[in-house]
Amino acid sequence: MDNSAKKEQLLAELNRITGLRLSFSDTDGMPDEEQAVKGLSVLLDAYRRSGTREDAVLRWTTGAVGEDDFRILAARFHIDPDTPLVLYYVELDKTEGNTDQAVRLLKQVLADRRGLMALRLHDAALLILEPVKKRLSAEIKADDTDPVLRTAESILSVINTELFVNARVMCSGILPGVYSLPAAYADALYAMSVERIFHPDRRIGLSDCIGEDRLLYEHSPEVLRAYLKETLGGAFSETDGTIAEAAARAFEGDYLLAANCFLDNDLNIAETARILHFHRNTLIYRIEQIRAETGLDIRRFDDAMRYRLCSLAICALRSK
Repeated sequence: MDNSAKKEQLLAELNRITGLRLSFSDTDGMPDEEQAVKGLSVLLDAYRRSGTREDAVLRWTTGAVGEDDFRILAARFHIDPDTPLVLYYVELDKTEGNTDQAVRLLKQVLADRRGLMALRLHDAALLILEPVKKRLSAEIKADDTDPVLRTAESILSVINTELFVNARVMCSGILPGVYSLPAAYADALYAMSVERIFHPDRRIGLSDCIGEDRLLYEHSPEVLRAYLKETLGGAFSETDGTIAEAAARAFEGDYLLAANCFLDNDLNIAETARILHFHRNTLIYRIEQIRAETGLDIRRFDDAMRYRLCSLAICALRSK
């Protein structure tokens, strides 16, 4: 097909998709046939990419379009503004060509979930938007496992087993509709940055459940140092922000793992020992070592709370 025929074909396609009627005259200064074909091809390609329901939602979520413009797009693509939905923000540990593959895989694996969108953000991240309808309500009644977390686990499983890549997922709560997406997206980004500091090994999080992590993250270094000095006494130097070597060990490695598991299991020694595959006496020994080095007996609720806040304050200081 010569350039003249190709140009006419592209003009017809542009008219079909957009309703625009363009023409080229033979006056001086106008592009030649080859340039016209290239220009029309670029224009059509850009319109096809931006002229989709998914792109409209993505641009609204990331703040690329304002509310007035999105209302026009929502009407154009028949987007129901009142459908509840859940946002999953996914970051990949390895990014070389994996994001596009992850989007394709997730669309295939989760194809039975009507209305679900898998959207590429950039080389390291993607969004999953899942409408909440009868399916989610039925799952909540069927068992007491959080269906949002189950979906997050499915997302991680697909990425890990099919692409051999680790990822992290931050889930929103159930949002009342698409107009809540920009705020939910901003919260997910913030929560992900906070969780990377305080829980680097955690792969799934809830953006509206970062509680004390947010509190410690937003405090100034001076306040954090004052709290550590007050709680740990001579084991902490408020001047240079360092902790004595023996006390520092109580907030690292196996001691931190055992203490956090103990706190997460309501200070239950038997259950913690079972989960960690420890002998009961081994766990008690580690608790005693923490008490000896920090003065905090985490078998007591008040001291357990102080230990948790100290460990978070130490993480926050290291990030600042």
